[in-house]
Order: sequence, then structure tokens, then C-alpha cells
Amino acid sequence: MKKTRAELIEAVGRYRWYHTFDLGEGVTTTSQVPLFQDMWAFNLKCLESVDFKGKRVLDIGCRDGLFSFEAERRGAREVIGIDNDLSTGAVELLIPHFESKVQMRQMNLYELTPETMGRFDVILFFGVLYHLRYPFWGLKRIIDCLEEQGVMALESGMNVSPYLKDVELLVCPVERSPYNEPTSCTFFNQLGLATTLRSMDCRLEQAWTFRPERTQFKPARGPWARLKQLVRRIFPKLPPSGSLIHDVARQLFLFRKEAGHATSAEYAYPTQERFSKQWADAYWNATHDEHTRGDRKLKQ
Repeated sequence: MKKTRAELIEAVGRYRWYHTFDLGEGVTTTSQVPLFQDMWAFNLKCLESVDFKGKRVLDIGCRDGLFSFEAERRGAREVIGIDNDLSTGAVELLIPHFESKVQMRQMNLYELTPETMGRFDVILFFGVLYHLRYPFWGLKRIIDCLEEQGVMALESGMNVSPYLKDVELLVCPVERSPYNEPTSCTFFNQLGLATTLRSMDCRLEQAWTFRPERTQFKPARGPWARLKQLVRRIFPKLPPSGSLIHDVARQLFLFRKEAGHATSAEYAYPTQERFSKQWADAYWNATHDEHTRGDRKLKQ
């Protein structure tokens, strides 16, 4: 039975919310991160390029389920959202209120396997990659659960600095993140991300860039900082620096899984032989097996 307006207001107040939802009757959830509203709208606009009708969908890092519910609204036949910090508000209030069939599970993405989760036609992976300490392992886990010809929509903070074009993956230790917070540690550039996923048989189909953000590391202090200031006065055309400034943008990509894409002729390198499919499989599977063996030992 639908709640009255007073009951909705009381129910919404019991929970902390990440996403904003209109529940009708003039009642909305209040996001704790309202600065992301424009970015979520951007993501939803980009998802117009994805066909959800009749598809099985996985939403990784689903939070309150904004994109899970949207996938269902756009015709997905089954939607599963996972998060290592499951939203009780979504499970206890939103799913019943929307009369939704979305399933939500408390789960870490590193636990994903086709044996336990099956495979998906569409995977949504928004706002998570740049938090991962083990990005290659995480991506491999995800791609293992993607159907052949399936689509992954991936959105992340990306390194777009013109001064770091050759840095395909920027890994930041604690206190050195462009976002100045310790869980934001892994920033691919587009080439690095596309190359990594190509080795897993995923082809980049489309890319969009949200508003770039100029972010700055905490400024250096002491004699080293004074030396850098002197160098900058002598060489004013050097890249800007705090101790170092990066340009970070939120970008969204659509990747399609295609068997054999990793070794297609268009990616032959002029200075070396193309790696074989057997080489790519041996590399990823061996690496993956080592991780999972270690994981099993930890759980014993």
C-alpha cells in the first residue's frame, strides 16, 4: 500500500541519501553530495546511447540506485545493483515505493564471478574506478561477467592534463591525490584505459567529457618549495605547479566486448610484434588466478 505524504516524509528522514529522488507528493530525498547532480544528469544523457530493452544489467557501486532504477525504467528485464556499503534506504523504502524489481546486494566488486553472478548484457560502472587500489584486477573481474557483445558504460575521474599525456596511469599515494582525499588514487588517461580494456577484448565505442576540474596537490613547503619557486622564475614556461597541478575530468566511455579485439590488426605496433590472444589470456588468467588463490587463503 502506498504511503501518505506524511508517512513518506517520516520514512525519508530515517535514512541518509546519496542520490536525489522525487517520490511524488512533493517529497524528495536530499542528497549529501548535491554538487554531483549535474554530473548524474550528464551520465543519464550519455546512457541514451545504450539499449536497455530486455537486457540483464549490473550496476556496480549503485549507492541508492539512481542508475539501477533508470535502467529498469528504460526496459531492462533484470537489474542487480551491488555496493560494498549497501543503501538501506533504497532497499527498505525506494524499491517498495517504486514497486521495483531491482535487486540490491552488499558486495565488493572484487567478489564478482560469472559462476556466482552470471553474465550481463550491460554493466554500469560509474564513479568507482578512480577509487580502486587494484584497478586491473577489478576491471578483469568485471569483464569476466560481461556477455560477448555486451556493453560496459564506465565513468571515472580521468587524467586529462596536457603535461601528462605520456602518463597512461597515474597512481597516487595517500595525501597526494588530485582530489585531496585518500580513496581517490587511480587516474587513467583515455589511452591507458582503452589499451587496458583492449587487452581484455573490449573496444571503445564512444567517449564523453564532463566539465574538467582543475585540482591541485597540497603545496610543497620548506627549502624544496623555495627552490621550485626560483626555477619557475627562471623558466616561466614550465607547466603550472603547486607542488604539481593536474587536470582531472569526469569522462564516460562505452566499451563493447568483442572476441579477438585484443589482437586485431589495427592495433599492431610498428616497433614490436602484436601480442597473441594466447599471450593475453595467459597474462590475465595467470594474474587473476594468483589473486583469487590469495583471496581464498585469506578467507580460510
